[in-house]
Parts: sequence; structure tokens; C-alpha cells
Amino acid sequence: MAGSEMLRELTGKLLAEAKRAGATEADAVALSATAVSVDVREGRLEQAERAEGVEIGLRVLIGGRQAIVAASDHSDRTISELALRAVAMAREAPSDDTLGLADPGQLTRQTDSSVLELCDESPAPRPKSCAISHCGQRPPPFRSQASPRSIVQRLAIAA
Repeated sequence: MAGSEMLRELTGKLLAEAKRAGATEADAVALSATAVSVDVREGRLEQAERAEGVEIGLRVLIGGRQAIVAASDHSDRTISELALRAVAMAREAPSDDTLGLADPGQLTRQTDSSVLELCDESPAPRPKSCAISHCGQRPPPFRSQASPRSIVQRLAIAA
């Protein structure tokens, strides 16, 4: 899973590209997550999946107009293209005088998502233990594991 420093770097790149593309305000998010799911039917493993990835997103604002873009590719080329696309989309969007970034005093300083209890902290299933019959007992409930880590950064660009 990607570390917090990498996620901060990605959001920094997104904001820099948004500014270079012409955004007056922007916020960016980078999220790294791992998910594991195991399906058991009649005490036997039916399916096991594991997914890992990093997602990025960018919202740009230009004079009361906004656009939001996202991608799973976080290469420099994609980041540059996302920023250009978001700015072009925002320029075509209808104006809304209520749009803008929140005042910094309104933002939480709590960034530890573990308090939301979104993750099943039990150990990931081991392949050998997944196929063991449950001897006529009711199979264990569906288990899902996810361990998200995200970084959100914002930028107000002085005109």
C-alpha cells in the first residue's frame, strides 16, 4: 500500500498542475486502499479476491465554476492531462456563486480514518484455512477487509 508521503506528493502534483492549467482554486485527494473478500458456500471456499490501488481526484474552481476529475493512473502525464481537462470542463460549467473552498477553520484536523471503523482488523484469511470444511456447522459470515489511507490537500490560488 502507498505511504502517506507518496499520497501527499500526488496531491501536491495535482494542485501544482491545476494552478499551471489556470485554476483559481483547487483541492485534491489521493487514496490508497487494499480490500480482501472471501466467499464461503457450504463450508467451502467459493471465491477469494484481493484488490489494491491508488486513486487520485482533483476539483478545480474558476470564477464560480467547477469541475471534478479522477483517475487510477497517477503518472505525471495523467496528472497533467487531468488538470488540463478539469480546467477546460470548469470553463464550460454553469456559474454558481455559492461554490468555493471551505474556510480553513471549518476543516477538521482529524485525518485518521480508523476512528470511522471502516476496516475489519482481523487477520487476512490464509489460503490453507479457507478450504477447511466447517463440519456441518454454519459457515462463517462474509468477511471484508479494507484499509484505506487518504490524503486531501487544498489550494487557494491568489489571483
